[in-house]
Amino acid sequence: QRRPCPPALPTRAEAKALPTEHCLVAKTLRALAYPAAMPEPKLYGEWGVSPMSLLAVVTLAATSLFFREKRSGILNAIRVLCLLQLGAFAALSAQANFAQWPSPSEAFLSERALAPLDGRPCCIRSGPAPKAPGGKVAPLPFPRQARNLDDAVAMTRSAILGGMLRSPHRIAKLVSERRLDATHAYAHYTFQIGLFRFVDDVELLFDSQKRTIAFRSHLRVGQGDMGANHDRMAALRAALLVL
Repeated sequence: QRRPCPPALPTRAEAKALPTEHCLVAKTLRALAYPAAMPEPKLYGEWGVSPMSLLAVVTLAATSLFFREKRSGILNAIRVLCLLQLGAFAALSAQANFAQWPSPSEAFLSERALAPLDGRPCCIRSGPAPKAPGGKVAPLPFPRQARNLDDAVAMTRSAILGGMLRSPHRIAKLVSERRLDATHAYAHYTFQIGLFRFVDDVELLFDSQKRTIAFRSHLRVGQGDMGANHDRMAALRAALLVL
């Protein structure tokens, strides 16, 4: 029986069941790190620095250097807001890196499928997608030189861990990899991105009969990813086409 994939932070319904302090912490971190009024930026640089965190660092440095001797309640308030912004990103990063996180699609592998989209903009998946051109996202192709399932898994692993993906998608770690049956295999990778080393989960489901690789990639904690997951899958697709 399929179970819905939970979002990284509690939904409104789930928050009601949490202790009050946990609910407030989750809501506060989300509000500070991803203001609702801020549109999702569509840029992702070499360093993967969020415009929000970059703005906070620049503002904090400017107010400290040029207005060092000037005491003002407004300046102090600006500094506090910048520190809260950076602290929220650091807290979300710590949650993603040090908490225990199961494989998102574990409950769906018995059906040879990956978990569905969780409704966040930072979660992408091959298969039906209303917002994608044609209403569908194509799976990744098998490497051209892959003769069988084991070859495809090994060559994909080599592409991801061997530095074939363009920066900033080169800090990768293999979490688990196993065969499900004679024609299917599963692999779970994590990527660390940006100044705060946010964690992205990438899951791959290999199908040797169709010679395709279904994928699911998402930011572990938070809402916005500045297009990192889309860019990573495009980079992996390009790498597999030349193998």
